[in-house]
Amino acid sequence: MITSNETATNERSGVGLLKKRELAEKLAISKRTLDVWMSKGRIPFLKVGRSVRFRLPDVLEKLQTFRVN
Repeated sequence: MITSNETATNERSGVGLLKKRELAEKLAISKRTLDVWMSKGRIPFLKVGRSVRFRLPDVLEKLQTFRVN
């Protein structure tokens, strides 16, 4: 069983799972844009049944591959 302290630790370290709305807010994009990025394979996600979740470190790592400089 996960305690509230473990949950808080996971959220601070960035290893918690985010919902679509939460990730869209963190990335400052719309949920529609997030849907497009998911359909084009631009960001990794986990799907269990109808639920979609994201690991922020995985998403940020994948987005770095699109960096132009």
